[in-house]
Formats: sequence, structure tokens, C-alpha cells
Amino acid sequence: MQNFIENSPTQLPSSPVKSAAIVPGERQEAPLNTLENFYYTEVEKFLAVKNPFILDLGCGGQSIFSSTYFAKQKIIAVDRDEGLIARAPKDHVTYYCMNVGEIIWQNRFDLALDSHLFHCLTETDERESFLFNIHRSLRPGAIFALETMAAHKGMKFSSDYYYAANKTLYQQSTMRPLRKILSAWEIEQSLLKYFDLLVFKIFVDNKFLLQGNGQEFLATEPDVLRIVCVKKSE
Repeated sequence: MQNFIENSPTQLPSSPVKSAAIVPGERQEAPLNTLENFYYTEVEKFLAVKNPFILDLGCGGQSIFSSTYFAKQKIIAVDRDEGLIARAPKDHVTYYCMNVGEIIWQNRFDLALDSHLFHCLTETDERESFLFNIHRSLRPGAIFALETMAAHKGMKFSSDYYYAANKTLYQQSTMRPLRKILSAWEIEQSLLKYFDLLVFKIFVDNKFLLQGNGQEFLATEPDVLRIVCVKKSE
């Protein structure tokens, strides 16, 4: 397993990861550049079939697999935001509006990619249901990949937000839960019940953009954690 801290983010775009849907009641589309980079540099090489059946989780208004590169592949993309799904392009991707508890497919997919969804699941039972359903939906030997936020000791947030001891980031004015920012170790432990790890990388010199000016991240932002894993035998 590739398990290390990447101090120089040579495999990431030079811009910060703008998955910062810190808008109450709205989870914006994940940007395509970082997730596409993740797929091409870390994920694709582990796929056992030429044209994998792909599940895109938290696709927003457009799946990263909507490009013509994937036109011959069968792709299902899901998001819980009905408005975003309604605006999705009409292409080779099949879009569904559903939450994590409604993912009921079994032994169908060669790859499930988390498009910045995992850290949006603020409840423990949500995350457990999500991982169980993803494991069930994958074929034997299939791949689960995610790029997610990871907590570190230097994290700080503006007065607009409150990061609680339960690792949840709240909107200060309403105490609405916005993100669950776990440590890399906690994320690893939650995955090991269902998956064997292949890649586990923390990019400490690149962050998820939550509070920056739209172009530059702050050192106090959450780290970028990339994980590629394979389904454990049932």
C-alpha cells in the first residue's frame, strides 16, 4: 500500500481544492480539476477492466465522467440535491437524485468514486450506511476511491464557524452541521471494516478551500486526503 504524507503536492493541481460548499442548505458542485486529476493519477491504474461500470457519488450538477473520454462506459451518478440533478447535462451518464441510504444496488460496479461527499455526511449512522451500501454495490475486487477532508492540529476557522469536539464543523449563527472533518486515522479505521487500502496519501501543502479568498488556501484549512481501496471479500 502507498501510505505516506506528500509534502510537495506534485500530483495535485496548483490551485487549492475548491470543494467548499459551505453554504447552508446547499452543497455545490465539486470542481472537476482535482477529482479528474485524482482519477487519472491514482485510481485508473487499479481498475481490472477496460470499460468499468462506474458509480459517481455526490456528483453535483455534472459528473466528472461526463467527458467524451468515458462515452463508451456505463456510468451512474447520484446526488441528493434535486436541483443539481435537474440541471445535469443529457449525455452518456445516467443521473439519479438519492441519498446514501437509497443506494441499494448489489455487486454491480467496478468503481465507486466519492466526489467530495464523505465529509458532507455529518452523522455517524450516515457514514456507516454509506460505506455499507458502497461495499454492497461493488463487484468482488472492485475499487472505492475518495478524496476527502482530513483534520490536523493546526486547523482554525473564522468566527462564522464552530469546529466542535465531535469533529463537526457548524455554522456559528445557526449551529447547522456543515462538515464532518475527521483525522486521517479515524477515516482509515472507518474504511477498514469494508475495504483493504491500496493508496493513502495526505497532501499537507494543499488544502480544501473553506475560508480563503477563492484563489489561495490558508494553512489552517483541512488537509487533502486521497484514498484508493479494494472491496473486502464478504
